[in-house]
Amino acid sequence: MGKRRPAVGKAFDPTTDARLRAVGAYDLVPDRGSCEIHFGPLLAAAEGLPAFDVSWFTYDTSVALPAPDDGLFALWGRYRTAHPGLCEAYCRLLFGLFSSSAQARYDDRQWRLIRRTRPTERDLSSVVTGAQVELYQRQERGESAPAYEVQVSFAAFWDEHGVAVRLHESGGGFVLGEWSAIGDL
Repeated sequence: MGKRRPAVGKAFDPTTDARLRAVGAYDLVPDRGSCEIHFGPLLAAAEGLPAFDVSWFTYDTSVALPAPDDGLFALWGRYRTAHPGLCEAYCRLLFGLFSSSAQARYDDRQWRLIRRTRPTERDLSSVVTGAQVELYQRQERGESAPAYEVQVSFAAFWDEHGVAVRLHESGGGFVLGEWSAIGDL
């Protein structure tokens, strides 16, 4: 099935639209009970990592087009502030995963043949080519409040599926939680 086309026009009320535009230019992919909001690269590239694209996903089957609420905007503000510090943890996780891969045993000649450089814990730019921050707002029928989640994923040379990590808020910050191949979380 092909990717849906972004929505044209304003789908949200003027206040929500203005708040979203304050985050950045965005495209919508609406569907009944859900909405994808894609901002593109909002977070600067950290040393050794690519720029991070940002997307928000809202789910609520009791409304036709669920808008992001105050909780999702607040989660974005907290994540955006924590992002620079989290990049070190991302690098450690990714380098550890790379180090246990078959590609970590390549010799210098093999790295030259594939036109990549051997990564280090501080520079994964030759083996990590994409990064995505995804914020989720889910309201299930009958629940009194939505649930929120942050997931960060990376396109990784050594794993055809890429790597996804779920973040948890703890002690006023974020910690890396479960990680897996993209789509397995």
